[in-house]
Amino acid sequence: MNTKTTTPEAANDVSVATNLATLANLHLAASSADCCEGETAEVQSDMSNEELATTEFEPWDVSQCAWSPPTNEEWARLANPYLVTIRIAWVVLQKTKPELIEVVSNLEGQGMAESTLERLTETEDFLAGLLEVVKTAQARFICAALNVPGEAA
Repeated sequence: MNTKTTTPEAANDVSVATNLATLANLHLAASSADCCEGETAEVQSDMSNEELATTEFEPWDVSQCAWSPPTNEEWARLANPYLVTIRIAWVVLQKTKPELIEVVSNLEGQGMAESTLERLTETEDFLAGLLEVVKTAQARFICAALNVPGEAA
């Protein structure tokens, strides 16, 4: 196993900034068309930190969003199906192929294989929406951080 330990003092600030800028480049323009009224920031994968720092973006017009985060009350109800489905996915990942074939066969016999697959797909779609919001917010945060004097972000 090849492991490399890097202390914060030894870390190259330029490479840290470059890695974060690359992350921002990948996700800044990821705003869903449903949530963007007007122009989307033009971001290219080879932009420098300086170019990224000057990138402008507009706040999302959330009244136009097809997706919005759950309310506090809705979060409690989302444990089932989404968190339960994540637990099911976790169990699936711990099975060998022959074991999983047996599980699917048993679920099919109970008429539950198709609904289990549907729940996995619905959970993926739900989590993709959450991930999109987090990635876009992270990219915008990095763009703003690159404008703060003395920050290596």
